[in-house]
Amino acid sequence: MRILLVGDSFGLQDIAETYAQRALDTLGHVVIPFDCLLSRATPASLLPTAWRQRWRRLLPSPRQWWPALRRREIAAMGQALLECVARERPDVLFVFKGTPLTADTLHAVRDRFHIPRVNWCPDDPFRYLSDEVYPCYELFCVKDSTYFDPLRQRGAKRLMVLPFACDPSVHRRIVMEEGARHRWQAESCF
Repeated sequence: MRILLVGDSFGLQDIAETYAQRALDTLGHVVIPFDCLLSRATPASLLPTAWRQRWRRLLPSPRQWWPALRRREIAAMGQALLECVARERPDVLFVFKGTPLTADTLHAVRDRFHIPRVNWCPDDPFRYLSDEVYPCYELFCVKDSTYFDPLRQRGAKRLMVLPFACDPSVHRRIVMEEGARHRWQAESCF
């Protein structure tokens, strides 16, 4: 299976995106990482050169210009994601938290490419996402079932508990008796 893994910290040690990428690779999937941080333009690059040199004088409060700049940055990241989906043709879009993704981008993925969209939010899902994106995912995974009712109220369709785990190649191995190993074993977990 070709999985487009959307996150913002690939390659860093002790980061869930890296663990998931390694686990899916090990299971034989083709994993295509899409790093939101590397795909977005930096705020300074979006300002005209003359403004970069004297932005503090021209725009004394970032509150005046940051929201518009952020919208442009997010739109550019969404466009980069759509281009990546078109180029790579994944079987599924697997998103970590989904912070900068908009409903428009997720609808475009659905309408143009007809691939499933999955979100895993291992932190508080209400901290990172706007209410408009919950219905855009076909599966929404969280660390605790106590989030289910509030997520359903916001339009999430299918919910699943997917808690944190460890990566044996990074963390210490746990020695278990055979009965415990049989009870707790799984091919992959995140």
